[in-house]
Amino acid sequence: VAAHPQQRVSDLLAQHAQRIASLAKALRDEPGFEPSRHDDIWLLRYCLSYPDTASASRAAARGLSWRLKNQQDGVTRRVMALPIDAWPGYLECVPYLGLHVFMAEDAALLVALLVLRRCQFREMAAKVPTQTIIAFLTHLKEYTFAVTDAATRRSGVLHKTLRINLCAGISREIVSPYLWMATARANSGSATAFPQLLHAELHADPPPLLQLLFNRLVKPLLPPKTVEKMALVSTGADGDASAVVGGLLGEANVPDVLGGRLLLGSGLLSGSLREQDEARSAEAGAASPPCEPAPPSRPPYTDALVQHHEPPPSAGPVHSSPGQSGSARLLLGLGAAVALAVATAVFAPRDGGGVARGSFAR
Repeated sequence: VAAHPQQRVSDLLAQHAQRIASLAKALRDEPGFEPSRHDDIWLLRYCLSYPDTASASRAAARGLSWRLKNQQDGVTRRVMALPIDAWPGYLECVPYLGLHVFMAEDAALLVALLVLRRCQFREMAAKVPTQTIIAFLTHLKEYTFAVTDAATRRSGVLHKTLRINLCAGISREIVSPYLWMATARANSGSATAFPQLLHAELHADPPPLLQLLFNRLVKPLLPPKTVEKMALVSTGADGDASAVVGGLLGEANVPDVLGGRLLLGSGLLSGSLREQDEARSAEAGAASPPCEPAPPSRPPYTDALVQHHEPPPSAGPVHSSPGQSGSARLLLGLGAAVALAVATAVFAPRDGGGVARGSFAR
């Protein structure tokens, strides 16, 4: 996996100025397009993701339509203004997710590290309403894009994301096929709403059988540009995971779970992101009138994304049957191998890219 080139935004804007102007003209009559918000940097990500103005315009129009339909701009304002524990579903979902998010400023990368052995997707699906889970994942995905965009504008360097999935300890018992399918359905319309977000995706220590399935069945279906962004690595004394991550992020940003010096702690956010969240929490507390009850822990949330994804009332608790078919087990295992369970639903599945096919096309 190549290192993030950390391109200067000013250089990219100058290089793609003509295409950016053409794209703005093509979108000027699209519902939801506002030049004051959808500026040159927003347009630039589509120009970098698609080979020509026509395909970039179609993708941007679909992304705008999805955002408008699901009131995503309201979600953006919410995640950038509220502390994370005030998001819908945070308190219910986080105990089941071994997820850590931090910003490696020197590398211009937002890192999402998923420790699968600490995840309990099946138990979460059984105990937390699907609507609540999807609401939280929607906010987390929007936060990922908003924070990356804010860092790009603040630093003048194009920021992207790095996903790291630690697969050691993954088992069929922790994964919920129902949750996987429900979140995939809920996010299917967001395919072009998050362009130029992913730099690379690493999968550490996937079981040998799942590596074989990925190499034989999944990899041939992915476009070359997508394959270049994915890598299988290993941990341990002779593993290359720490070196690969160090090469991408710098030695100081290698997480402790990979043998590095960066202490992630127990929360979802680490480092500067946690500090920013604590500041938002302090501001929210200071804004509350004295001697009055605290505001609700979560604001109302009626995003259309989360409708129609509840299991039927007669279905009982949500977990897979021990007697599921061999094909279902194969699909489940393959999904775990390439982090296409909850991890991919969180961080923008099919979120735009150089070619308009494949779950990881950027």
